[in-house]
Amino acid sequence: MEIILYSTHCPRCNIIATKLKQKKLNYTEVTDVEEMKKLGIASAPYLSVDGKLMDFSEANNWINTWGK
Repeated sequence: MEIILYSTHCPRCNIIATKLKQKKLNYTEVTDVEEMKKLGIASAPYLSVDGKLMDFSEANNWINTWGK
């Protein structure tokens, strides 16, 4: 499974990063705003799991239910 966190290190970004670490999910962090813009990401955080982009709410729900 490939997990990418698109982050600006804002408080919401940090919440997602912390939850990923708590679940021991390996991820790559991308902080390049230009790369985010190319993907149509206008605000952070966004989480990509195997190519599926999720906004904060979707990412939070996915992490909370992962492994259940």
